[in-house]
Amino acid sequence: MPVSLAPAAQWSLVIIAIFNVLLFAGLVAFVIVGVAEFKKLRAQVQPVIDRVNPILEEVKPVVAGINPMIDHNIKPILGEVQDITQKVSGMVSDISQHAHEIAETGEHTVKEITHRVEATGQVVTDTVSRPVISAAGFIAGLSRALSVLKSYQSGPAHETRRDHARANGDGVTASAMDSR
Repeated sequence: MPVSLAPAAQWSLVIIAIFNVLLFAGLVAFVIVGVAEFKKLRAQVQPVIDRVNPILEEVKPVVAGINPMIDHNIKPILGEVQDITQKVSGMVSDISQHAHEIAETGEHTVKEITHRVEATGQVVTDTVSRPVISAAGFIAGLSRALSVLKSYQSGPAHETRRDHARANGDGVTASAMDSR
């Protein structure tokens, strides 16, 4: 039994077939254009690729030698740098501590010297200045006494002697002061 389709269904299948053929033709055209563009791009890139290959061949041994070089040369240096850094850090810490101790010792020394200077000044005042002042006062008093005695012995009248005998330290007699 043959199956027959309605004319609208037949036209629908024809339109779908044409659409599929056009879609397929578009995809084929897109692939052809893509391949052509890729060939153009490859033609432009090929000289660079041709130059890169020999460079890669030269670089391979260098790159292969870098890791052993790092292991043999750089890692020991880094270890030494870390040791040196730790030693320097310790030295800086020690220097800081010594500087602090020196500052404290200097402060203590200055205080002690200041105390000693003050004590020495007090000793000088007590043992030198006061006796010198006392001696100077004694000498001044003795000088005045000798002066009065001298004028008493060499004076013309007895009354003058009596006035001198009652003289105060400023040369004014006690009777002259009473009359004031």
